[in-house]
Amino acid sequence: RPFAEPHGRESAPAVPPTPVSRWWIIRDVLRAALLPHRVKSWLMPYAARVVLAALLAGVAAGLLGIEQTYWAAVSAVSILQATSTAGSVPRMLQRVCGTVLGVLVAVAVLHAGPPVWVLVVLLAVLQWGAEMTVTVNYAFGLLFATPVALLVSALGTASDPGVLGWNRFWATLLGAAIAVAVAWALPNRAWLSRVQAALTRVRRLSESRPLQPARLRSALVELHEAHDVAAGEVRPSELPTEELLELSHRAYALLDATPARR
Repeated sequence: RPFAEPHGRESAPAVPPTPVSRWWIIRDVLRAALLPHRVKSWLMPYAARVVLAALLAGVAAGLLGIEQTYWAAVSAVSILQATSTAGSVPRMLQRVCGTVLGVLVAVAVLHAGPPVWVLVVLLAVLQWGAEMTVTVNYAFGLLFATPVALLVSALGTASDPGVLGWNRFWATLLGAAIAVAVAWALPNRAWLSRVQAALTRVRRLSESRPLQPARLRSALVELHEAHDVAAGEVRPSELPTEELLELSHRAYALLDATPARR
Protein backbone atom coordinates (compact mmCIF):
# COMPACT_ATOMS: atom_id res chain seq x y z
CA ARG A 1 0.00 0.00 0.00
CA PRO A 2 1.23 3.56 -0.57
CA PHE A 3 3.12 5.29 2.22
CA ALA A 4 1.35 8.07 4.06
CA GLU A 5 2.74 11.52 3.54
CA PRO A 6 4.49 12.89 6.67
CA HIS A 7 2.86 15.92 8.28
CA GLY A 8 4.38 18.76 10.21
CA ARG A 9 7.88 18.36 8.77
CA GLU A 10 9.63 19.72 5.77
CA SER A 11 11.46 17.11 3.79
CA ALA A 12 15.22 17.54 3.82
CA PRO A 13 16.80 18.34 0.46
CA ALA A 14 18.50 15.44 -1.23
CA VAL A 15 22.25 15.60 -0.76
CA PRO A 16 24.34 13.59 -3.24
CA PRO A 17 27.00 11.37 -1.64
CA THR A 18 30.54 12.63 -1.64
CA PRO A 19 32.60 10.68 -4.21
CA VAL A 20 35.52 8.72 -2.82
CA SER A 21 38.84 10.18 -3.86
CA ARG A 22 41.03 7.85 -5.88
CA TRP A 23 43.98 9.03 -3.78
CA TRP A 24 42.26 7.67 -0.68
CA ILE A 25 41.94 4.31 -2.42
CA ILE A 26 45.61 4.34 -3.41
CA ARG A 27 46.53 5.29 0.15
CA ASP A 28 44.50 2.41 1.58
CA VAL A 29 46.05 -0.08 -0.86
CA LEU A 30 49.58 1.06 0.02
CA ARG A 31 48.77 0.93 3.71
CA ALA A 32 47.45 -2.63 3.35
CA ALA A 33 50.61 -3.66 1.46
CA LEU A 34 53.01 -2.07 3.93
CA LEU A 35 51.06 -2.81 7.12
CA PRO A 36 49.23 -6.12 6.50
CA HIS A 37 48.65 -6.65 10.23
CA ARG A 38 46.33 -3.62 10.25
CA VAL A 39 44.09 -4.90 7.44
CA LYS A 40 40.56 -5.81 8.49
CA SER A 41 40.22 -9.52 9.22
CA TRP A 42 37.47 -10.13 6.66
CA LEU A 43 39.78 -8.98 3.83
CA MET A 44 42.59 -11.46 4.46
CA PRO A 45 40.75 -14.67 3.39
CA TYR A 46 39.54 -12.85 0.28
CA ALA A 47 43.10 -11.80 -0.60
CA ALA A 48 44.40 -15.33 0.04
CA ARG A 49 41.73 -16.78 -2.24
CA VAL A 50 42.69 -14.42 -5.07
CA VAL A 51 46.40 -15.24 -4.70
CA LEU A 52 45.73 -19.00 -4.69
CA ALA A 53 43.49 -18.87 -7.76
CA ALA A 54 45.98 -16.76 -9.74
CA LEU A 55 48.86 -19.08 -8.81
CA LEU A 56 46.98 -22.26 -9.73
CA ALA A 57 45.75 -20.76 -13.01
CA GLY A 58 49.24 -19.67 -14.05
CA VAL A 59 50.82 -23.02 -13.17
CA ALA A 60 48.05 -24.99 -14.92
CA ALA A 61 48.39 -22.88 -18.08
CA GLY A 62 52.13 -23.49 -18.13
CA LEU A 63 51.68 -27.25 -17.71
CA LEU A 64 49.16 -27.31 -20.56
CA GLY A 65 51.59 -25.54 -22.89
CA ILE A 66 49.81 -22.18 -23.10
CA GLU A 67 52.54 -19.61 -23.78
CA GLN A 68 50.69 -16.63 -22.32
CA THR A 69 50.27 -18.06 -18.82
CA TYR A 70 49.45 -14.63 -17.39
CA TRP A 71 46.20 -14.64 -19.37
CA ALA A 72 44.94 -17.48 -17.19
CA ALA A 73 46.05 -15.72 -14.00
CA VAL A 74 44.41 -12.45 -15.05
CA SER A 75 41.20 -14.31 -15.87
CA ALA A 76 41.15 -15.91 -12.41
CA VAL A 77 41.71 -12.59 -10.64
CA SER A 78 39.03 -10.88 -12.76
CA ILE A 79 36.45 -13.52 -11.88
CA LEU A 80 37.13 -13.16 -8.15
CA GLN A 81 36.54 -9.42 -8.35
CA ALA A 82 32.88 -10.37 -8.04
CA THR A 83 33.72 -10.61 -4.30
CA SER A 84 31.11 -13.22 -3.39
CA THR A 85 31.03 -16.84 -4.48
CA ALA A 86 27.48 -16.51 -5.78
CA GLY A 87 28.53 -13.64 -8.05
CA SER A 88 31.55 -15.45 -9.48
CA VAL A 89 29.54 -17.79 -11.74
CA PRO A 90 27.65 -15.04 -13.65
CA ARG A 91 30.91 -13.15 -13.98
CA MET A 92 32.62 -16.26 -15.36
CA LEU A 93 29.88 -16.73 -17.96
CA GLN A 94 30.11 -13.10 -19.02
CA ARG A 95 33.89 -13.27 -19.32
CA VAL A 96 33.84 -16.44 -21.41
CA CYS A 97 31.10 -15.14 -23.73
CA GLY A 98 32.82 -11.80 -24.23
CA THR A 99 36.17 -13.50 -24.81
CA VAL A 100 34.78 -15.88 -27.45
CA LEU A 101 33.27 -13.02 -29.47
CA GLY A 102 36.39 -10.89 -28.99
CA VAL A 103 38.64 -13.71 -30.21
CA LEU A 104 36.56 -14.03 -33.38
CA VAL A 105 36.89 -10.29 -34.02
CA ALA A 106 40.65 -10.29 -33.42
CA VAL A 107 41.31 -13.35 -35.59
CA ALA A 108 39.29 -11.83 -38.44
CA VAL A 109 41.28 -8.59 -38.23
CA LEU A 110 44.64 -10.38 -38.11
CA HIS A 111 43.78 -12.60 -41.06
CA ALA A 112 42.89 -9.48 -43.05
CA GLY A 113 46.47 -8.24 -42.51
CA PRO A 114 45.90 -4.46 -42.20
CA PRO A 115 48.86 -2.02 -42.04
CA VAL A 116 50.37 -1.21 -38.68
CA TRP A 117 48.87 2.28 -38.57
CA VAL A 118 45.40 0.80 -39.06
CA LEU A 119 46.02 -1.58 -36.16
CA VAL A 120 47.09 1.32 -33.95
CA VAL A 121 43.93 3.28 -34.75
CA LEU A 122 41.82 0.16 -34.25
CA LEU A 123 43.48 -0.45 -30.86
CA ALA A 124 42.55 3.05 -29.74
CA VAL A 125 38.93 2.58 -30.84
CA LEU A 126 38.67 -0.82 -29.17
CA GLN A 127 40.18 0.46 -25.93
CA TRP A 128 37.70 3.33 -25.91
CA GLY A 129 34.88 0.84 -26.48
CA ALA A 130 36.06 -1.33 -23.60
CA GLU A 131 36.19 1.61 -21.20
CA MET A 132 32.73 2.80 -22.24
CA THR A 133 30.94 -0.57 -22.04
CA VAL A 134 32.61 -2.48 -19.20
CA THR A 135 30.51 -0.63 -16.60
CA VAL A 136 27.34 -1.52 -18.50
CA ASN A 137 28.03 -5.22 -18.89
CA TYR A 138 31.21 -7.19 -18.27
CA ALA A 139 30.73 -9.27 -21.43
CA PHE A 140 30.52 -6.13 -23.58
CA GLY A 141 33.76 -4.87 -22.07
CA LEU A 142 35.53 -8.16 -22.85
CA LEU A 143 34.20 -8.05 -26.41
CA PHE A 144 36.37 -4.95 -26.93
CA ALA A 145 39.21 -5.74 -24.51
CA THR A 146 39.98 -9.20 -25.91
CA PRO A 147 40.90 -7.94 -29.42
CA VAL A 148 43.14 -5.33 -27.76
CA ALA A 149 45.13 -8.02 -25.95
CA LEU A 150 45.41 -10.21 -29.04
CA LEU A 151 46.36 -7.39 -31.40
CA VAL A 152 49.04 -6.12 -29.02
CA SER A 153 50.45 -9.65 -28.72
CA ALA A 154 50.38 -10.04 -32.50
CA LEU A 155 52.32 -6.81 -32.97
CA GLY A 156 55.12 -8.11 -30.72
CA THR A 157 55.31 -11.70 -32.01
CA ALA A 158 54.94 -13.59 -35.23
CA SER A 159 52.43 -16.11 -33.84
CA ASP A 160 49.72 -17.54 -36.01
CA PRO A 161 46.41 -15.64 -35.40
CA GLY A 162 44.47 -18.87 -35.02
CA VAL A 163 46.90 -20.24 -32.43
CA LEU A 164 46.94 -16.94 -30.58
CA GLY A 165 43.14 -16.81 -30.42
CA TRP A 166 42.95 -20.46 -29.36
CA ASN A 167 45.42 -19.84 -26.53
CA ARG A 168 43.42 -16.82 -25.38
CA PHE A 169 40.21 -18.83 -25.28
CA TRP A 170 41.67 -21.75 -23.32
CA ALA A 171 43.60 -19.50 -20.94
CA THR A 172 40.42 -17.53 -20.17
CA LEU A 173 38.34 -20.67 -19.70
CA LEU A 174 41.00 -22.29 -17.52
CA GLY A 175 41.47 -19.25 -15.30
CA ALA A 176 37.74 -18.72 -14.92
CA ALA A 177 37.08 -22.36 -14.03
CA ILE A 178 39.87 -22.40 -11.44
CA ALA A 179 38.62 -19.14 -9.90
CA VAL A 180 35.09 -20.48 -9.47
CA ALA A 181 36.41 -23.77 -8.08
CA VAL A 182 38.58 -21.98 -5.53
CA ALA A 183 35.71 -19.67 -4.56
CA TRP A 184 33.37 -22.59 -3.92
CA ALA A 185 36.03 -24.69 -2.18
CA LEU A 186 37.14 -21.84 0.11
CA PRO A 187 34.07 -19.78 1.01
CA ASN A 188 35.01 -16.54 2.71
CA ARG A 189 33.28 -17.01 6.05
CA ALA A 190 35.11 -13.97 7.34
CA TRP A 191 32.36 -11.87 5.76
CA LEU A 192 30.24 -12.92 8.76
CA SER A 193 32.62 -11.06 11.04
CA ARG A 194 32.11 -7.97 8.90
CA VAL A 195 28.33 -8.29 9.30
CA GLN A 196 28.66 -8.64 13.07
CA ALA A 197 31.00 -5.64 13.25
CA ALA A 198 28.55 -3.57 11.18
CA LEU A 199 25.67 -4.63 13.44
CA THR A 200 27.62 -3.56 16.51
CA ARG A 201 28.39 -0.18 14.96
CA VAL A 202 24.76 0.49 14.00
CA ARG A 203 23.58 -0.54 17.47
CA ARG A 204 26.14 1.72 19.17
CA LEU A 205 25.28 4.72 16.99
CA SER A 206 21.54 4.14 17.49
CA GLU A 207 21.99 4.28 21.26
CA SER A 208 24.37 7.24 21.31
CA ARG A 209 23.03 10.65 22.31
CA PRO A 210 23.00 13.08 20.70
CA LEU A 211 22.23 11.11 17.56
CA GLN A 212 24.72 11.42 14.70
CA PRO A 213 22.57 11.02 11.55
CA ALA A 214 25.39 11.11 8.99
CA ARG A 215 27.43 8.43 10.75
CA LEU A 216 24.34 6.30 11.34
CA ARG A 217 23.35 6.43 7.67
CA SER A 218 26.89 5.44 6.67
CA ALA A 219 26.81 2.54 9.12
CA LEU A 220 23.48 1.34 7.73
CA VAL A 221 24.86 1.36 4.19
CA GLU A 222 27.89 -0.62 5.36
CA LEU A 223 25.64 -3.10 7.19
CA HIS A 224 23.43 -3.88 4.21
CA GLU A 225 26.39 -4.09 1.83
CA ALA A 226 28.14 -6.54 4.16
CA HIS A 227 24.98 -8.64 4.43
CA ASP A 228 24.48 -8.75 0.66
CA VAL A 229 28.04 -9.96 0.11
CA ALA A 230 27.91 -12.50 2.95
CA ALA A 231 24.67 -13.90 1.51
CA GLY A 232 26.70 -15.12 -1.46
CA GLU A 233 29.24 -16.87 0.77
CA VAL A 234 27.40 -18.72 3.56
CA ARG A 235 24.06 -20.43 4.16
CA PRO A 236 21.12 -18.09 4.84
CA SER A 237 20.53 -19.76 8.21
CA GLU A 238 23.91 -18.49 9.42
CA LEU A 239 23.14 -14.85 8.67
CA PRO A 240 21.62 -12.61 11.37
CA THR A 241 18.95 -11.41 8.94
CA GLU A 242 16.16 -10.95 11.51
CA GLU A 243 18.42 -9.01 13.83
CA LEU A 244 19.56 -6.86 10.90
CA LEU A 245 15.99 -6.04 9.87
CA GLU A 246 14.91 -5.21 13.42
CA LEU A 247 17.94 -3.03 14.07
CA SER A 248 17.64 -1.31 10.68
CA HIS A 249 13.96 -0.48 11.21
CA ARG A 250 14.75 1.01 14.60
CA ALA A 251 17.63 3.05 13.18
CA TYR A 252 15.57 4.36 10.26
CA ALA A 253 12.80 5.32 12.68
CA LEU A 254 15.31 7.33 14.69
CA LEU A 255 16.54 9.05 11.54
CA ASP A 256 12.97 9.88 10.49
CA ALA A 257 12.29 11.40 13.90
CA THR A 258 15.41 13.57 13.77
CA PRO A 259 14.63 17.14 12.69
CA ALA A 260 16.21 18.06 9.39
CA ARG A 261 19.03 20.56 9.57
CA ARG A 262 18.68 23.77 7.60
